Amino acid sequence: TEENLEVVSKIPVDKLMLETDAPWCDIRLSHASSKHVKTLFESKKPEKFEEGVRVKGRNEPSGIVQVAEAVLGAVNSNSEGSHGRELTLEDLARQAEENTLRVFDKLK
Repeated sequence: TEENLEVVSKIPVDKLMLETDAPWCDIRLSHASSKHVKTLFESKKPEKFEEGVRVKGRNEPSGIVQVAEAVLGAVNSNSEGSHGRELTLEDLARQAEENTLRVFDKLK
């Protein structure tokens, strides 16, 4: 929802972590966050499964890039700027990785 994007936009970037809600909550065109998504994937219905092609309606690990794009769009749209400058996708991914490793320090 737009409200969720507004909340995300106010989270300090050094506190953000990313996840996909796998397996059944992909980002759809009807979602408010879809306006920020640039990466699109080919998908097919489960009964037409093809290796290397996503299953329609299923959120797979590759969808993390779409989550990052949606979060990035929300963060960069915040005029208050909790981060002081417009971030790139690489900036956000790097920071999310650092945040994750800080929380789950045994992953290092």
